[in-house]
Amino acid sequence: MIRAFRLDNNGFSATRAAAHVAVAAVLIIIALLLEGAEAMACGWLLCFAFIAGIPVGSLVLLMIHRLTGGAWGFALAPFLRPAALCIPVLAIAFVPLAVATHALYPWTSAATAAHLYLNVPTFIARAAIAVIGWSVLGVIFGGKGGAPLVAALGLAFYGLTISLVSIDWFLSMDPHYASTAFGATIAIQQILTALAAAALFAPGELRERDLGDLSGLLIAALLGVVYLALMTLIVQWYGNLPDRAHWYLLRSQNGWAFVIGAGAILALAGFAMLLLLRIRQSRIGVRLAGAVILTAIIVHLCWLIVPAYSSQARVIVAALLCFIAMVLVCLPLAAGTRGALQQASQHAR
Repeated sequence: MIRAFRLDNNGFSATRAAAHVAVAAVLIIIALLLEGAEAMACGWLLCFAFIAGIPVGSLVLLMIHRLTGGAWGFALAPFLRPAALCIPVLAIAFVPLAVATHALYPWTSAATAAHLYLNVPTFIARAAIAVIGWSVLGVIFGGKGGAPLVAALGLAFYGLTISLVSIDWFLSMDPHYASTAFGATIAIQQILTALAAAALFAPGELRERDLGDLSGLLIAALLGVVYLALMTLIVQWYGNLPDRAHWYLLRSQNGWAFVIGAGAILALAGFAMLLLLRIRQSRIGVRLAGAVILTAIIVHLCWLIVPAYSSQARVIVAALLCFIAMVLVCLPLAAGTRGALQQASQHAR
């Protein structure tokens, strides 16, 4: 028998959800009126880059756990599964970016050889393939399904698509710059984002063993992101090619060197915290480390995206308003998904 699911007392009523959506819409309108369409589009891209990491990274972790097993996956499932089920919302969140490609990417008006690859129809097509594929996988694994073979194929699909869309969405803001490690950096950063969010927001009390596993995963993912980013900088800088050096020089001006320095300090602080046994065994300590790492990720994404645009202050203000709007929309969605999964689990028993 198919039964309808209702939100539990910890969820959101339809009225509260509608109120959240209404407030979010007002914030987006305010950002559009105050900061302009171009700054609004850039701010939306920045928020999309961060928010997308949580559900997509959760999906990757679920697929990895389906292949490897481990107690950590069961402990984090109450957070990872609802997050993965929210991936279809990314399709809606991507629509403004598809509409605003001319404001975001200079290649839309450039007649170069890169135009054979970087053009609006193929840009949207690659994004659609990625988001639809991730959505299908999110529904499968978020709903506690998926065979090991599907997980293996899903990870291969993710590896291919994130390599393409990460360049499309973020790196093509400067079409003259290229980095073979950029896709892998974004992929590991999405996993790190999901782990840090799970450390901060995962419901319930985790056992000491689960906290140790989560801390170890956070350390591994954090080291992966830092290693790839640092090696890319060293290789590109010592290559001394003008177009590659210009990309970094742009992100070292107007105070951005201090911004990425602050991000590095935050990442180092999160790493150092997780090395302490007292913090690794404390739920509050792991939550705090997750919050520090999430802040470092936000700083890194700001350094990556904002310097590419001229109205940087407007972009940051618009991004802040868009971020609040996205959180307001995601809260009832995540609460409702979690409540439905809990009821489904109870009915299965």
